[in-house]
Amino acid sequence: HMFGPPGLAYDAIDRKLMATRGYYEEDGITPLAYEKMPITRVFAGEAIVRTSVVHRPTADAAPRYLRVNATALRRPDGSTGAAIGVVHDVTEERTLQRSHEEREVLLDVVLANLPETGVLVFDRSLRFLLASGDEVLKSIGLSTGAVGKLVSEVVSPKRLPVVEAAFRATLAGQNVSDHFAHGGRALDARTIPLQNKDGSVFAGIGLLNDVTVRKEAERLLQDQARELEALSLSDELTGLHNRRGFMTLAGQQLKIATRTQRHAAVMYLDVNDLKPVNDGLGHEEGDRLLRDVAAVLRGSFRDSDVIARLGGDEFALLTVDIAPQSLDLIEQRVVHAVDAFNARAERAYRMSVSLGTELFDPSSQDTLESLLARADERMYARKQALKRSRLA
Repeated sequence: HMFGPPGLAYDAIDRKLMATRGYYEEDGITPLAYEKMPITRVFAGEAIVRTSVVHRPTADAAPRYLRVNATALRRPDGSTGAAIGVVHDVTEERTLQRSHEEREVLLDVVLANLPETGVLVFDRSLRFLLASGDEVLKSIGLSTGAVGKLVSEVVSPKRLPVVEAAFRATLAGQNVSDHFAHGGRALDARTIPLQNKDGSVFAGIGLLNDVTVRKEAERLLQDQARELEALSLSDELTGLHNRRGFMTLAGQQLKIATRTQRHAAVMYLDVNDLKPVNDGLGHEEGDRLLRDVAAVLRGSFRDSDVIARLGGDEFALLTVDIAPQSLDLIEQRVVHAVDAFNARAERAYRMSVSLGTELFDPSSQDTLESLLARADERMYARKQALKRSRLA
């Protein structure tokens, strides 16, 4: 826009524009006063004015962000004879900038809330671009102050060859894992290449996890396993833990789960129709059915989970470090494993089980006994429902 010398008509027109068109200062809240208009300021004596304004014609309209440059056109005597105003609509640019800022804030929040994890991003010159997780980083002599520095400037000479080798291998496209102890802590380290769309590696990310608590828990479990082996707390028929073994080891597992704030699940399982198998096919075939159930449970859960035959046709298990919403998935895993067994096994009987599962919340006061009792109630209700459906 080009504006002529200021006068009554100019003032009247622009005051009307300010009053009706919804122009605001850069904060988008403060109405843009007539005296602060770029053109007004030029005619008031400023040679060049660069500023940003927000345009929102109505209260519910989406704002438009404008970058305004106003320049005075001088007469030979130095007075302002006219002015040129150039307006750029930078709404899209501003929106992208704000989106980028919001993503940065979100990334900072995510990184700050990663439990016991340090994060490092490094470029091809082995310079740190990002560092997060001060507590874990300090355990190896680093900090978030490493950003902008070369690896050789902040990593100890003792660890430097190993770290540089891992970083260079990552920049060559490899995933690298390392496990080491430092300052009395057990640490897991992984480096992963960051790739462009064309597959080229432009940087790497390092994840450092403090696994001291987990390693201590594993050590305790190993000690307990040795104790259980010495006490022979196993079921002779199936090779699983017996009731005493389950109550001992699962009880210890729950204590560790409480200390490390991990959820767990207790399952109570009953074999359906064991008596008809014993009566009709003999006790050897009934024992075979119990061993088959034990094998199905072993194949459905981790070695670290506690599985036991409590006696007769009753089984129990404890699985730790699960998502609270995964109880249904755990039960479905057993159901699918039983179905798969029936589909492939050549037996004179068909395996059938009833089960009930209870969630352990580490913040609760639940005991192993109370969890087993509630899981048993759930199992019994389902067993009765199965009997009613068969009668129907």
